[in-house]
Amino acid sequence: MRHSELRKWLKNFSRTIVIFLAVFVGVTYYHYMPKILGLIGVILGAVVVIITPALIHNKLVAKSFGAKAFNYTFMVYAVCCAFFITFFVIYTWNR
Repeated sequence: MRHSELRKWLKNFSRTIVIFLAVFVGVTYYHYMPKILGLIGVILGAVVVIITPALIHNKLVAKSFGAKAFNYTFMVYAVCCAFFITFFVIYTWNR
């Protein structure tokens, strides 16, 4: 879509909807917010902190089989930990 007044107002409208939904979820699920943030942190944290640097290292730096195997092992470890912690948080949700 070309730059126009309609595009500007549609972008502002979509931002307003996102903010409204965030406030609604925050107010409605206030008591569950630490658990929700924990789930988001586990899922996104594992990807951003462990998996992404290992993938970048594989692509740019790792030349030997040992370095690549270590990166893949590290990524599998991160995925397993993320699944385990996600399961544990959901399992203990109402306790």
